[in-house]
Amino acid sequence: MMRPGPLRRLGPLDQDILRSLLTYTGGAPSFVVRNLLSLRIKHKFVLTTRFVTYRLKVLEEHRLVRRVPTSYKTMISWAVTDTGRERGKWR
Repeated sequence: MMRPGPLRRLGPLDQDILRSLLTYTGGAPSFVVRNLLSLRIKHKFVLTTRFVTYRLKVLEEHRLVRRVPTSYKTMISWAVTDTGRERGKWR
């Protein structure tokens, strides 16, 4: 497994992803995060679940989010780690 490079700065979408996940204590599936973001962003660009999942995987490499187990085979749920909780706070 490759080591992730240094996370210099979170983009605005990454911060919104972390803030959306902070509202769910047990974790949230990718499509729920996408729905919350689409309500917040107000159609500035087309936001797909595939792109949100890609960004969540990047955040996972930097240990800001982690996968949590679900009862479904293909659904991935995500939760914020302690490091991500510090980075996703309102500023």
